[in-house]
Amino acid sequence: MHRLYGHALKAAPNVPSRDALFVPAGWDSRERVDKTASALEGGLDRAYESVVLSLEPPPPPPREPSVWT
Repeated sequence: MHRLYGHALKAAPNVPSRDALFVPAGWDSRERVDKTASALEGGLDRAYESVVLSLEPPPPPPREPSVWT
C-alpha cells in the first residue's frame, strides 16, 4: 500500500515468532509441511487442542443440589 501512494515506511517490519505463523490456503504442499514439521519440537505428534487454546472460558462446574431449591 505504501508503494501505491509513494510513502516511505517509518516502522520496522513486525516479524512474528515461528510459533505464530499463518499459512495461507494453497501455499502448503506435502513437502513444505514435512520440512516445517521436522523443525518443530515434537513434530506433528501433538494434539491440535494442546497447541491452539480456546479463547472461550471453560464452563462453570456443576453446582451441588440444595435442599432449598
